[in-house]
Amino acid sequence: MSKKASADSGFSLLEVMVALAVLSIALVAVVRSQASGMDALQEARRRTEATWLAQMKMSELRAEGLGGSGTVNGTFEDDWSGYEWEVKVSVPPGLGWVNRVAVRVYWKQGERRHYVELAGYM
Repeated sequence: MSKKASADSGFSLLEVMVALAVLSIALVAVVRSQASGMDALQEARRRTEATWLAQMKMSELRAEGLGGSGTVNGTFEDDWSGYEWEVKVSVPPGLGWVNRVAVRVYWKQGERRHYVELAGYM
């Protein structure tokens, strides 16, 4: 007993091409979401490091004391060479006995410059 192949069995070339097109569109979407997820992870890591560096700079200022009102800036060394810092010391109006200290840590990611600011009173 032999079976005859019918004309309706299998997939047509058009069906295969449409399925491949849908699959490739879905694959591109998955790759793009993976890339944006990696970018978000990189930014979160940099923001966390910058926050830690700002806290470290604020602790240095508490330990060494303030040099008066004004703005001072510089760069971090060694492993943190991609970061810059800026310290602004000001006296709030009517509060001559306390200083407002703002520490900003900057970094560049792509073409944009980002920063984290930590402020307190000493």
